[in-house]
Amino acid sequence: MENKNTNNYQTGEPLFTWKAHDYHPHERGVIWMVVFCLIFGGTALWTFIADPKLGWITSMCILITAAVYFWIHRNGNQDHDIILFEKGLLVDGRSFTTWSKFEGYWFIYEPGITVVNFEYTGNKGKKITLQLGEVNPDDIRLALSRIDLTELNNKKEGLLDLWIRILKL
Repeated sequence: MENKNTNNYQTGEPLFTWKAHDYHPHERGVIWMVVFCLIFGGTALWTFIADPKLGWITSMCILITAAVYFWIHRNGNQDHDIILFEKGLLVDGRSFTTWSKFEGYWFIYEPGITVVNFEYTGNKGKKITLQLGEVNPDDIRLALSRIDLTELNNKKEGLLDLWIRILKL
């Protein structure tokens, strides 16, 4: 798979490639939408009633936050090309990161979600999270066994990430 943008990088040979979404595209039904609107609308109404003089500012911020959330997540199922090379990781042919910048990688695979995280060296908690979709984590492990990158088995999903996934945000 030759990408014209990879010519700017010293990538080495491709090890594995797949397509993935920005984030897991949750199926949100009517009930989820109603509850979401009731929570945000109710909170906005409560802040306005609690302080009629300045509560409208908080109410507007809450409603703008809800609108921005829906605007950002309207197209979350766009596919991105991900290629693991001998010398690094390339996402959509534009952001190449060498393996030397990563401490290692780890997986989250639960029913309905499979993610690989590439943890940066020295940056506490900074990572690149990539959806695997239908890709088997063992295929990624096999590809990464050809380079010197450690699987970090002691890593767990963060509490905020867990709540985001549970609430389908």
